[in-house]
Amino acid sequence: MTNNSPPRAASRRLATAAVLSSTVVTVLALVVLAVPALNPFAVPAGTGLLAAAVGPTAMAVGTAVLGLVSLIIAGTARLTAHPSRRAITITGVAVTVGLGVLAQGNGALALAGYLVALAMPVAYVVVSVIALRARHWIRIPLIAGAAVGVVALVLLREAYVGVLAHVVVAFSHEGISTIFTVISFGTALIWGALAVRTAADLGVVRRLTGWATRHRVPLTLLAAAGAAPYPLVRLTWLTPWPLLAPDDLDLGTRIWGVLLSTGAWLGIVLTIGLIRPWGERLPHWFPIGADRPVHPYAAIIPGTTVSLLITAAAAPMLAAGFANGEPLLGLGFLPLWFWGPMLGLAVLGYAGHRSRPVETSRTHRDASTPAPRPSTMVA
Repeated sequence: MTNNSPPRAASRRLATAAVLSSTVVTVLALVVLAVPALNPFAVPAGTGLLAAAVGPTAMAVGTAVLGLVSLIIAGTARLTAHPSRRAITITGVAVTVGLGVLAQGNGALALAGYLVALAMPVAYVVVSVIALRARHWIRIPLIAGAAVGVVALVLLREAYVGVLAHVVVAFSHEGISTIFTVISFGTALIWGALAVRTAADLGVVRRLTGWATRHRVPLTLLAAAGAAPYPLVRLTWLTPWPLLAPDDLDLGTRIWGVLLSTGAWLGIVLTIGLIRPWGERLPHWFPIGADRPVHPYAAIIPGTTVSLLITAAAAPMLAAGFANGEPLLGLGFLPLWFWGPMLGLAVLGYAGHRSRPVETSRTHRDASTPAPRPSTMVA
């Protein structure tokens, strides 16, 4: 394959998405340069280390330049029959690292954790109600858990409403920052997918994908282990010996602290699913879509997003821990520096496994299951 091979249809769609997202990022960066009061990099909460080092104006300028360059490259890739794979790959790496990691702080991860915690009880009750229609054993623990969740919501109602109000206020007060976080993360993911697809035939990418696929089991277990310390510590809040807890630890705070860790528990379960059969086909007892195949993107897209989100917050978390005299906060309690990259490698191994050539995987599939297409598996 030549260095300037024609893009596939999926790559052209990604290039179109890259044009649109890069345009929005560039426009937003120019707006905040024109109106400094709207600069998202000036928000103290969750500010990335690079923004703290160079200042909000320099970050906005850098974002505008990166957005404009990526817009030009994406437009060329979309309109040219033989775009430069090297230019797309380099730009994709630059945008992914720049907008997805360096431009981010830990505020996005904290906000995501709060949103998951707020939604988890409601989602759990909904799934449990759906499970009532099933005749499998799974409905018994689900219904029991829903009952516990209802009791917890009754005990936590004031704290729950208070945190919900806090999140709403945070959205309203930091609207431009939240919007920029979402758009920049989306742009980073789009460019990352475009770069991976464009460079999929390069030797280094093939070797990395092959290595992650061969070692996907230990990599996945390590990724799940990286998520474990935080929820395990939060479980101690229900005991007389709470770890890393505030001084005024009443019952509501204890339950809310444990509720905040539900996202990590969910992450552990879903991470393990990358190496389990139900990560490729839903089990027969699953309340929704039982026995149906799992589309690879259903795991690859959220897994990649969470990996990038965690990795972006790793450096600010480590810096905050050392600055506060609590290095174990970022090293052990929330080992984002380990969890994020390991999750990314686990997802890469899953993607490589799901994109195996038909010849090597046909004997392991049901004859009625259509063969996966490699070009549609790896994002």
